[in-house]
Amino acid sequence: MTIPEIADSQKADKHLRKLFKRGGEKSSEIEKQYQVSNLEDTQVLTDSQFRLVLPVPLQKRAVQWYHHYLQHPGSTRLEETLRHTFVWPGMRTMVRRHVKYCKSCQFNKRRKLQYGKLPVKNVIRKPWEALCVDLIGPYTLKGKDGTNIDFMCLTMIDPASSWFEMAELPVTEVVKTDSDNKIVETSEIFDMTSQQIARLVNTSWFSRYPRPKNVIYDNGSEFKLHFHSLCDTYGLKGKPTTIKNPQANSILERVHQVIMGMLRTSEIDMADTVIGQDVSDFLADAS
Repeated sequence: MTIPEIADSQKADKHLRKLFKRGGEKSSEIEKQYQVSNLEDTQVLTDSQFRLVLPVPLQKRAVQWYHHYLQHPGSTRLEETLRHTFVWPGMRTMVRRHVKYCKSCQFNKRRKLQYGKLPVKNVIRKPWEALCVDLIGPYTLKGKDGTNIDFMCLTMIDPASSWFEMAELPVTEVVKTDSDNKIVETSEIFDMTSQQIARLVNTSWFSRYPRPKNVIYDNGSEFKLHFHSLCDTYGLKGKPTTIKNPQANSILERVHQVIMGMLRTSEIDMADTVIGQDVSDFLADAS
């Protein structure tokens, strides 16, 4: 959907083309929100924040496109994303209706009733003060032609700003030999060593963003030894969660649920065929 295409659709709209004829002169309260702007050498109707006024014929198309390529988000996230670029009356109602009746969302997203109350937590309000890290997976994607791909990721998030990063774990080859030192079997496993985790966190977060004061992680062996050494090198305070207490790192647990919902709605699993690029594209879209 290009700006010239939107401009042509605006001029074809019975109501909006009146604003072009008046040269931007407004006669009603709603029209006072709009103006004729020059974007990419094209005259187009926008609001005061230069968000494009989307005509009725293009509204449903925009909602469908964003909902699909954002990996089927909820109505709130979808509406906020659309409002960064477009504006039209009744956007919220249209977005909520589309998400509510999306067959893929209804079929693939899990909804569980929660009971009881969680204990009160200290809310982290200052951006870049803390970093939460965890692992998600491994997951296996299968194609109808017999192809399959395993993947596992390291997830990282700033709990105050909700800035999120995800890095795919590399695969390492394991060789088994007999007493004569002959190769008996070779297999591939995910490199979950603390050295690899420390390298991914350093390259994906510490070298790109302000370093936090605290790092929150679980008690897995991948977050010990080299990972501890990395935190000590930067003067960061490690805050491991208690055993069997996923609520202590609840923000990432919730993110993992969203990612799995995206994975199911993307319909990569049980597609005609599965290739490595499918996983890379999904991770890029999800993060």
